[in-house]
Amino acid sequence: HTRYISVTGVQTCALPIYDFNGEKSFLIDAGVFPGSSGSPVFIFNQGSYATNNGIHLGSRLLFIGVLTSSNIGTLEENNKYFVGLGNVVKAKVLTEFIEEVSGRLLNKAN
Repeated sequence: HTRYISVTGVQTCALPIYDFNGEKSFLIDAGVFPGSSGSPVFIFNQGSYATNNGIHLGSRLLFIGVLTSSNIGTLEENNKYFVGLGNVVKAKVLTEFIEEVSGRLLNKAN
């Protein structure tokens, strides 16, 4: 699990390096509710963090994605509740989208 900071405090997410349900997304447990979609998701390491080369001293802030939806459970047919889990589209997907759109706009301008 990776821990990150949200406006409500420290939360937990599944490892964002893995795809969830075959999509380029992952889950977070952050008290997510409808209306949270579009919120940016960051990893904030303060003091030290692990890298492939060992432990690095210092802090970092990584943008890892954007919240796209919240998960709602159902107890009975008309009795729904918020489970607090959210789906996050990975930052890589957003970067690829921006590059695609900007490339098309540049080609159209030329």
